[in-house]
Amino acid sequence: MDKLSFQNPLFNTYAIAASIMILKAVMMSWLTVVRMMQVKGGFRSPEDIKKTILNPNPSAEQLAPNEYVDRIRRIS
Repeated sequence: MDKLSFQNPLFNTYAIAASIMILKAVMMSWLTVVRMMQVKGGFRSPEDIKKTILNPNPSAEQLAPNEYVDRIRRIS
């Protein structure tokens, strides 16, 4: 049980690396949403272009690929 404590340098390093990876995954998903809202496009599914408060003027062009948004998706 001593191996699974923060006194063990190897477990300590693993816990820090795992925490950073989880934080990155969460942040990248929100960054993708922010970029989609900035360019008002790059959506993936037809449900995304429904008229809402955040998307008052939906159009079919919003489903077209957007390089600014897709770059973040590839990084994730």
